[in-house]
Amino acid sequence: MTSRFVLRTPEDILALVPVALGFHPAQSLVMVAFTADGPSFHARVDLPRAPDHVEEVVARLVGAARQHHVATAIVLAYTEQAQVPACWEVVRHLRLAGVSVIDVIRVGADHYWTGRDVDGLGVEEFVDGPGSAYDVSTHPFVVERIVSGSVIRSGRDELHDTLITDPAQVQRIEAAIARQLQSRPDPPDELELGWLHARSRRFIRDRGALTDEEAARVLCAVSWPLGRDAAWESVGRGEAAGLVDMWADLVRRAPAPWSAHAAAVLALLSWISGDGALAWCAVDRSLETDPDNSLARLVAQILEAAISPTTWRPVHSTG
Repeated sequence: MTSRFVLRTPEDILALVPVALGFHPAQSLVMVAFTADGPSFHARVDLPRAPDHVEEVVARLVGAARQHHVATAIVLAYTEQAQVPACWEVVRHLRLAGVSVIDVIRVGADHYWTGRDVDGLGVEEFVDGPGSAYDVSTHPFVVERIVSGSVIRSGRDELHDTLITDPAQVQRIEAAIARQLQSRPDPPDELELGWLHARSRRFIRDRGALTDEEAARVLCAVSWPLGRDAAWESVGRGEAAGLVDMWADLVRRAPAPWSAHAAAVLALLSWISGDGALAWCAVDRSLETDPDNSLARLVAQILEAAISPTTWRPVHSTG
């Protein structure tokens, strides 16, 4: 879904962020950025846990701003801590990069504090006092997104929880994988890859859940690079959105190490469909099991660079 949001007040900005991310951030720095020709994008990073991590946070946000030729930005620090040195380091480096930072906001659970210039020297701090109360639950941006059928999670942990494995299903799939390994080609041949394409498109049409044997067959196929590539390379943006549920279900049902490959495919399809929050969760899930998973690492690089999914083009069409 593509929406056009007009930001007039701090409350508009605070409502936009969870709509854009898909969850309410915490202990995060968020950059809402606008390029010279109008399109906007957002980027989120965890607040650094130690002073020596600040440089990495600055590099990620400012690097994304440079790559996308950002002209104007709003920076938000989601934390209850009154002092947020990393926030001001990001602001300073954005300005050095030629970006006009038009607003800086610290966001707590139910109050926010805006930034202010000190003595006209460009050295900023957040305003003192109890802050301004806010509640975005009934804001038009949020209501529109909910009415459209989208879910805004209470936090990133809740999104992570949607990928928790079901032990009973994992046990059944494990047994099904053992049976598949006795009968399926290794690596997958053209017939097997054709079946994977066909089953994916059938899911898009009828949303029918994969049987245990079908799930095991898919997991065996994508355990090979050839199978993983076949799962995403010809998928368009609309198709990717239709496949996210299938792959999220596979991640919940898959035993390790098979889950790492399924999660990596889910990560890429989530990014293609525009769900960066789920993409990050799937990347984390994949790398927890397989730290060297090349597809998950590729998606992480895409997300860190804040590359828009609108740039995605299928590698080829299956007809």
